[in-house]
Amino acid sequence: MTTMRWAICPGLRTQFCSTRPKVKSSRRVVALFVTAQFAFVACGGTQDSAMPVKTSTTPVGSSTSVGDTTTSSAVSSVESTSPPKGSSDDSDSDAFSNSFAATDVLAQLTVANEVGVGYDRDLFRHWIDDDGDDCDTRQEVLIRDSRSAPQIDLYRCKVIAGNWYSPYDGAVWEDPSDVDIDHVVALKEAWDSGAWQWSSEKRRAFANDLSDSRSLMAVTDSVNQSKGDRDPSQWMPPRRDYRCTYISLWLSVKARWSLAVDSSEAGMIRALLDDECRGLRVAKWAPTPIT
Repeated sequence: MTTMRWAICPGLRTQFCSTRPKVKSSRRVVALFVTAQFAFVACGGTQDSAMPVKTSTTPVGSSTSVGDTTTSSAVSSVESTSPPKGSSDDSDSDAFSNSFAATDVLAQLTVANEVGVGYDRDLFRHWIDDDGDDCDTRQEVLIRDSRSAPQIDLYRCKVIAGNWYSPYDGAVWEDPSDVDIDHVVALKEAWDSGAWQWSSEKRRAFANDLSDSRSLMAVTDSVNQSKGDRDPSQWMPPRRDYRCTYISLWLSVKARWSLAVDSSEAGMIRALLDDECRGLRVAKWAPTPIT
């Protein structure tokens, strides 16, 4: 058993005042710094030590452009400010060359009936520690998507507090128990769309895909539960000005993993691309972690 050292607050045995002899990643260093700040307060410091509480804010702006997939949010918007002289054409050209027309992405997808039988969530082993840093996939996404440095229990790599913006409904949460990690394309939807014929290793890779931030997103728990395993013909985010971005996420995951769409799903997406999402583009994607 690892011996815990109570170096920050002698005599105050609490997870916020613990250090661990071995820190495996830079993420742990950031977390330790945040933990130390909290401990300072617990030991009599002057900073506000109140624990985070549930808060909700109104939605912020959105865009129909899909952004860089390496950022903490799945998409980024392009602000309508004037760029430096001489840079506009280059920027527009780069954005165009690094993306596909959403209509082209939809056209490349196979249209087929869903399987509808045989699904079991256990067939997709999820929330694993794939990189050996003691943080499972849920904790990794919570850390990645928090808009402030999250508070983390270093002993278990469990996120205790942070600041998460849910793009589906525009709410902001500080307690991770209010946040679900959404598979943009739900596991059952993936199964019915082609994952039924995958190896167990590929299903595991899909369920824990951190290689493209459009695959997994931190969102309001109740909104994720209302979505369930439904596709865009059955469910769309309640925040209307995010719907085109959601379609771009959906198309990127389906195309990247070579998953099919059923006729109603394809029809709904096509109707949106012909109307409110006209001109939508989807950022290019890297190969999947496993083929």
